[in-house]
Amino acid sequence: MRFLLINKKSVLINLALLFFTIFICFIFSEILLRSIWEEPVDTFYGYPTGLHIPDETRGYKYQPHFHGVFPGTLYKHIEIRINSKGLRDAEHEYSKKGKYRILGLGDSITFGTGVEVDDAYLAVLERLIQKKIDEKSDVVKAGVNGYEFDQEYAYYFEEGYKYEPDIVLIGVCLNDAMVADSKVLQEKKQSVARNISANEMKNLENENIYGKSFLDYFSTYKFSKMALHRLIHYREIKAKRDKYNAKYFYLIYNLWNGEPLHHYAKNLRNLNSFARLKKSRVVLVLFPYTQQFTHAENMGRLPQEKITALAEVNGIDVIDPYEILNREDYQNFYLKNDNTHLNEKGHRLVGEFIYREMIKKGLLQ
Repeated sequence: MRFLLINKKSVLINLALLFFTIFICFIFSEILLRSIWEEPVDTFYGYPTGLHIPDETRGYKYQPHFHGVFPGTLYKHIEIRINSKGLRDAEHEYSKKGKYRILGLGDSITFGTGVEVDDAYLAVLERLIQKKIDEKSDVVKAGVNGYEFDQEYAYYFEEGYKYEPDIVLIGVCLNDAMVADSKVLQEKKQSVARNISANEMKNLENENIYGKSFLDYFSTYKFSKMALHRLIHYREIKAKRDKYNAKYFYLIYNLWNGEPLHHYAKNLRNLNSFARLKKSRVVLVLFPYTQQFTHAENMGRLPQEKITALAEVNGIDVIDPYEILNREDYQNFYLKNDNTHLNEKGHRLVGEFIYREMIKKGLLQ
């Protein structure tokens, strides 16, 4: 009996030591992870309610004098201020009054999604021109998220030409050949679908709060759960991503064939002809998708080749940042988990590259 009691006591002591050791390891792990591990955050940026208003020809445009921030954990501190003419920019008079002026057209990359307006590539370019060539020069920043070339084209003939630009600098994304027919524009006008309501954002930001277990408050548990999930589902996640990328680029590449390409070419020729009458010169800036990089999926550059050929036939200059973005550390120049939108470093890199190329091509004097 005494032996059993001693044995039982020994087992209890060993168990106590085991639990104490586990507890100490847990505390150490918790402290370590909280100090060095950055928990993945919501990388969704979105666009705030009230930013977009319907437009008869373009489907939607920006609300003049709007002030808000990007939704999403990473971007909620970044302001969006729209001027009196519906641009994310300082105020510009239509008349340039003898100064050198660039009009920048484009989509969300040109708009500067996920970065401060002063960090976007057009602002970088503007500062370089003002510092090294003429301090009175300016860049009218007319990028609008989600715009295809049809909408940029409509904006130029409605508003853009009024700014009397010397250069019409068009940021080209691979979805620009999409034909924005009246039905599509009407749907955009009615829904202004790119707004994110306050309630939707509250649900996005708090989606993991409700139903949280006690363990979810510990970094050790969250890290272990995330690592185990990725380990188990790695192949499944990679297969889905690869399938999506392959399908997406198949669609993008085929977009630059047949009627969409002819439609794009026709509009580009019309815009270029009108710009020349207005003493303006058109320049295209070709923005790549990261899947096209040799250090990523290396999915080829056929659309850019077609755009470049089209531009050459029409006497349009092309600036291609691919050569400076196609690098092993390309992810350092894009928003987190994004294959299109540049971060602050990426915008600075591209803005400086555009400036150098414009000097080389004699576009800046």
